[in-house]
Amino acid sequence: MKYKNITRLMQIAMAIEPIPNKKGLTTRYKDIVDNLKLEYFIIGSINSGFVIEELMNRKSGEVSYDLLFKSTVQNQLHRGGLRVNAGQLQFLWPILLVIREYPSIKDFNLILDKTEEIMLNTCREDSIWLQATDNFSYSLWEHHLPRVKLIDLECDSVFEAYTVMYEISDANRTYFSKEFLDGYPCIRKLYSNFDQEIPYSEGMSILYDWALDNIDEFPKGGIADILACVTFLAMYIEDYKIR
Repeated sequence: MKYKNITRLMQIAMAIEPIPNKKGLTTRYKDIVDNLKLEYFIIGSINSGFVIEELMNRKSGEVSYDLLFKSTVQNQLHRGGLRVNAGQLQFLWPILLVIREYPSIKDFNLILDKTEEIMLNTCREDSIWLQATDNFSYSLWEHHLPRVKLIDLECDSVFEAYTVMYEISDANRTYFSKEFLDGYPCIRKLYSNFDQEIPYSEGMSILYDWALDNIDEFPKGGIADILACVTFLAMYIEDYKIR
């Protein structure tokens, strides 16, 4: 698949994520709060997506998480509101790197199996950019400022950085780093339970409700983030059509 098409799939998956009806979140029916409007999610998704083709064209072994930082910052352009799409971008970054390195793999489990290898093969500079991205995202809202952490300059890889993040996270925040460290178990569960034969909005609403009952460790916003990953993988692997 051409890299510009992967960019398009990323933008679509993130932009349409808030459209289905999901209790407690912004949807096409209701903005849950004024600084998390539907339009902010859509604009942010398009902004961030423009960096993806640049990522896919980077050579193997080159620093890549500087582009995660760039993508997260560009998410804020031409819109109001707070931090949106940040979790989706982080979850999708190792997946995109696997696709770049192993374009022949078209099985979602095999793609997710390779993410640990991808993260271990990153470098110290990548780990610094990852932590800087986290800090930037948390700095956008005063109530998230306590989550801003001193950057660990000794982490040799992104995987090690997530290990450190897991160890220093508050008990109610460990789910995020754990998803990377454990090989995306929640994304696997949701992908396996995603009914691709029914219309997108209906399927995602059903999947969201299933996740609320079966994935206790993730908050509502975190579930929404992994639903965007599920949509991207379905479009990439199985040519899933939004209808």
